[in-house]
Amino acid sequence: MKLIYPISFVVAVLLIVTGAYLHLQLYASSFWTDLMIGGGILLSFAAFAGALLEGKEHLKSA
Repeated sequence: MKLIYPISFVVAVLLIVTGAYLHLQLYASSFWTDLMIGGGILLSFAAFAGALLEGKEHLKSA
């Protein structure tokens, strides 16, 4: 497994946790906290998809 997938997953978890923490501390919805949480979720999906599709030769020929 390439090192980029675990690193991106850790960054995604940090974005989600930090965004949720700031969201609770501000007691309100904030654009930046929502952006951090959404970015973390999208990055975690991308990391999982990249890890699952790694080594699929039929996708590389397209």
